[in-house]
Amino acid sequence: AVVSTQSTGGSQRDPPEKETPYCTLKSFPNNLDHTIQWARDKFQNLFVNKATEVNQLLAEQDFISYLKTRPGGPRIGSLKYISKLLDTAPHTFEDCIAFARKKFESYYVNSIKQLLITYPVDLALKDGTPFWASPKRPPKFLTFNAEDETHLNFVYHTACLWANVFSVPIPPVDLSWVSRQSSAVVMPVFQFRHGKKIVVDESASAPAEEYDPNEFDKLAEQVRAKFIAKGIKGGSGLGVGGVPLKIEEFEKDVDENHHIDFITAVANLRARNYSIPEGDRLKIKRIAGKIIPAMATSTSAVSGLVAIELVKLAKRSLVNGEKDVPLASFKNCFINLGLPLFAFSEPGEVHKTRVTKSAFITLWDKWEIKKGHEITLAEFNKYFLDKFKLEVNGVFQDVTMIYTSIFPNHAKRLTQNVGSLVKRN
Repeated sequence: AVVSTQSTGGSQRDPPEKETPYCTLKSFPNNLDHTIQWARDKFQNLFVNKATEVNQLLAEQDFISYLKTRPGGPRIGSLKYISKLLDTAPHTFEDCIAFARKKFESYYVNSIKQLLITYPVDLALKDGTPFWASPKRPPKFLTFNAEDETHLNFVYHTACLWANVFSVPIPPVDLSWVSRQSSAVVMPVFQFRHGKKIVVDESASAPAEEYDPNEFDKLAEQVRAKFIAKGIKGGSGLGVGGVPLKIEEFEKDVDENHHIDFITAVANLRARNYSIPEGDRLKIKRIAGKIIPAMATSTSAVSGLVAIELVKLAKRSLVNGEKDVPLASFKNCFINLGLPLFAFSEPGEVHKTRVTKSAFITLWDKWEIKKGHEITLAEFNKYFLDKFKLEVNGVFQDVTMIYTSIFPNHAKRLTQNVGSLVKRN
């Protein structure tokens, strides 16, 4: 795309991807893609989302008050998770192995027992149709085997990622050591959870958390008591040495980071639960990383077409001295080498958003405010009012709300530094 004149693929919406129903991923997978997506969700939840939320909350001096007033409302689940972490945060790699072994039991034994008690294999609907009719696959729970390589890989790579999150040193160990340590972990006895809801409607989304103010206050007092007992103050972290938790952003192309190894083990064990054929590491890496195979000839053709557009731009700029290149001089190309098909069209003009009577912005524009990180939010807002005659109603970082004028409790943020507000969020 030619800067400042053409639109880009990102500025035009693609058709939405077809989403797998929540109940299918959660309880009724029927192919390997479902188990891989389930594994990706587990990775995101364990090593990214929850760790990020814990860091954000503990960065506050009084995070419980912040949790009550933050946008989106209070979350009992957040307090429960922090309370649990205060009791179970690892200090050694052996602690991480125990955590991973218990996760195996939770994922592949207890959750399946819960599902089969709720919906037995021989269950029939009112019309006599079996509940577990295709495409549903009746699952079976696994029994941990300290000699099964996939079982041990799950424990090892889960433990390594959990250790990374808490800054716990990882010693050089082999699978035989992992086998001995895993076998020594005492498992709690399975207990059926009465009242636990299992979604079976394919049109339903994940159930929303129910908020009980009494339960929230009770949990808050428990967490405060644990903080006092452990000598933890607001603004500190739960990692070893009081450091914040490390976020394990998914990266498929680094073999040493345990990411693909974790997803491979998690997805294949989930597949065993439901008698789904397992996949090798490369296949699971391709699906989990959304890698689209491309032929070298396609890459060469695209590179050549891009070079032609660059020649047009260079020729007009250097020979004719034109600063603004007519849009009609350039071409979009749609190719399919299998047919073969080459279809050319004029590129779309960049979308312009008018912000005042005399000014507009495009996706190529950005405003740089070189006032340093010490500028307050009030000064930041005044800058736009003085220079552009624009009144700031909201400040956002990606999808995070920094400031909104309609929220009274955000008024106190006007005196705070923009840099600290952005870092906190």
